[in-house]
Amino acid sequence: EYEQQGREVARLMAMLNAAQEKYTQLQNDLEIARKDALDLRDESTAELEANIQQIDEINRKVRANLDKDKAEEDAREYGQQYEQLTAEIEAVRKQKTELLTNADLPLPGLSVVDGELTYKGQRWDNMSGSDQLKVATAIVRKLKPQCGFVLLDKLEQMDMDSL
Repeated sequence: EYEQQGREVARLMAMLNAAQEKYTQLQNDLEIARKDALDLRDESTAELEANIQQIDEINRKVRANLDKDKAEEDAREYGQQYEQLTAEIEAVRKQKTELLTNADLPLPGLSVVDGELTYKGQRWDNMSGSDQLKVATAIVRKLKPQCGFVLLDKLEQMDMDSL
């Protein structure tokens, strides 16, 4: 019977502890319930706002870094395109220069310099009228040798030696 009483005491003690825990919980719930809207005060949101502001600042910096990285990548790509296109342009210029250098021009002293027709070192607009007529006639005869004649205007600019 002594052991039975010991077990009974232990059971009752466990029930008492459980009841005390429940009582404490109910007391806490009652305190919360007694607070009315006036007693409740807003918890400070300053810390949360500061955290949000820090996060926004970090996000802004990350976006700025991403924009910078993108701009640098774009600059590298455009630089490569620039180099490639420059090489292509230089190749075309070289080819054009070689064609002009190796061209069979109809008059001695007739050449092309910087894309402009020259005769005896004079550009077209600096040539005399008679030199312009000589060059034009020579070019036409070279292009169309089967043409039996060339009609010239301003032939009066030519002197007898030039004819």
